[in-house]
Amino acid sequence: MERKAVIVCGAPIKNYEALVNVLYESYYYIYCDSGLNHLKSLNRAPNLIIGDFDSHEKKEIKGVETITLKREKDDTDSLSGVKKALELGFKSIIIIGAIGNRFDHSYANIQTLLYLAKNNVEALIIDDFSEIEIVLSGKRKAISNKYKYFSIFALSEESIVSIKGAKYPLSHSIVKNTFPIGISNEVTAIEAKIFVESGDILLVKVR
Repeated sequence: MERKAVIVCGAPIKNYEALVNVLYESYYYIYCDSGLNHLKSLNRAPNLIIGDFDSHEKKEIKGVETITLKREKDDTDSLSGVKKALELGFKSIIIIGAIGNRFDHSYANIQTLLYLAKNNVEALIIDDFSEIEIVLSGKRKAISNKYKYFSIFALSEESIVSIKGAKYPLSHSIVKNTFPIGISNEVTAIEAKIFVESGDILLVKVR
């Protein structure tokens, strides 16, 4: 099985059952600060705990390394966990508990997703409703018809995108970061196919 790290952040999670079905016990789990709130419900043992512990009591578990960070720092606890996963050689990372009530923290985690993509890491944020990932310039992506909707958003000032097998196809179309034209598309074939000719996009697949 592919080596995969899971970064557990502190945003609320309601649908643990859906997560448990895709998060195998063999994955490497890094709990970031208040991500420890999910430890019992997620039922996945930590391999590493990291944080400044300003939002959760520091937890010591026998046999599990705990890294204590300074509270005044440039990196978020989540990004610190991600960087630790990169140090350990992981090239595939899932981030959970990343999208929640604090928009600033949610957006910071989207930036972290882009950071991973730019570092050639396959990365995915999974929340209660969707799966979020980056498709970089020159890359292709297939989207299964198991998803109810999918949306694309330009991260660059302009992106040129083609979409096939969807209710709203695109052909070498300009998608701008000032207009949400790519929201709430639907797969009409076995899968939709996206090709990002230039620029980078954020892809949100809604279950």
